[in-house]
Amino acid sequence: MIFWVAYSHLIPISLYVALEILKIILAYLIGQDLEIYYEKEDKPTLCRTSDLVEEIGQVEFVFSDKTGTLTSNEMKFRQCSINDVIYSYEEDTDI
Repeated sequence: MIFWVAYSHLIPISLYVALEILKIILAYLIGQDLEIYYEKEDKPTLCRTSDLVEEIGQVEFVFSDKTGTLTSNEMKFRQCSINDVIYSYEEDTDI
């Protein structure tokens, strides 16, 4: 970060403006993309920030089991390991 602050005076303002315009155009294109359109609720993608394009590139892991719990917004804690100690949670399976 210090590097960018120290050398920011070497980058012309027109480059900053051009990059911000590019981010706005990319945010618009994300909203118009039909491959990420949600048909069930008839909702297009809503891009609320122009920095979304930069943030997408930082996602490293998405945990999901192939049953669609991630898309239903239902993620349940099952097990994790911290310093070689396993923590788990088991639900009652009585129905």
